[in-house]
Amino acid sequence: MAVEDEADRAALLADFGEAVTVTPVAGSPRSCVAIYDAPGSVVDLGGELRAAADKASLYGRESDLGALAVGDGVAVAGHSRTFTVGEPPEPDGTGFARVGLAEGWP
Repeated sequence: MAVEDEADRAALLADFGEAVTVTPVAGSPRSCVAIYDAPGSVVDLGGELRAAADKASLYGRESDLGALAVGDGVAVAGHSRTFTVGEPPEPDGTGFARVGLAEGWP
């Protein structure tokens, strides 16, 4: 499935996303939906598309993840591990961005 517009992004996140709470170093906590990749996991994106992760990361709307800064706290619903943003967001040109996570809460 090509990610062409906001409807496609919403469908992808509805199918594969998880609730995420972001706690910025400076600011109030907020929630969004993103695809969580755990180290060593493989996420099936449909058809022949799969993504493998060697470290934890989030993949979601650039509008949700694009303003995150290294050190911001991240919690993924249903997972006991907590994270901080370990790498600045990397927009991919489709309206999505990837954020590398580091283990532990600030």
